[in-house]
Amino acid sequence: MMEPIQIKFASGDESISSKNLGVQASLKDFWAWAYSDCLNNTTRGVLAEFIVALALGIDVKKPRDAWAKYDLEYNGIGIEVKSASFHQRWAQKKLSSIQFHIPATRAWTATDNSMEDEARRQAALYVLCLLSEKERSLVNPLDLDQWKFWVVPTIFFDRRKRSQKSITYNSLIVEKGEPIQFSRLKSSVDEVLG
Repeated sequence: MMEPIQIKFASGDESISSKNLGVQASLKDFWAWAYSDCLNNTTRGVLAEFIVALALGIDVKKPRDAWAKYDLEYNGIGIEVKSASFHQRWAQKKLSSIQFHIPATRAWTATDNSMEDEARRQAALYVLCLLSEKERSLVNPLDLDQWKFWVVPTIFFDRRKRSQKSITYNSLIVEKGEPIQFSRLKSSVDEVLG
């Protein structure tokens, strides 16, 4: 069996080129082309992971592993990050309804290319991230002040009587209270992990 290929940290200055064809671009050019739309659901989700990593002081010079069984590791604890936004890139008749999907999953392991037999929530903790700006002309995923967060231990979802696969904004407010600001995220995670 071949070993997994390790992820290498890239600066963005790496060249995308062909001497024979006269093509020259950088990895930053690719990133700007592919990921400039931070409001896009997929990119926004990765941005939310980065924002939580920044808040927790996780080394962001270590590249993200998109196939890891949870999004972040903080002091040896797995954290799953979910994001939502009232606004989407496309035309909307009204603000999007906020719902976070939190289903059990089967973890995949890169070292032997295998899936766990049983589905479960892989992380000990969830950070639910809401891009909360409601004024369409002002929404900016790069503005940390527009993000709100709930820090929720996995056991809360495992014991929850209602849906085991998702939770809505209204249910979060009723069951977990108002969200917190970026500035309180680390202390709230530390408190929940106790």
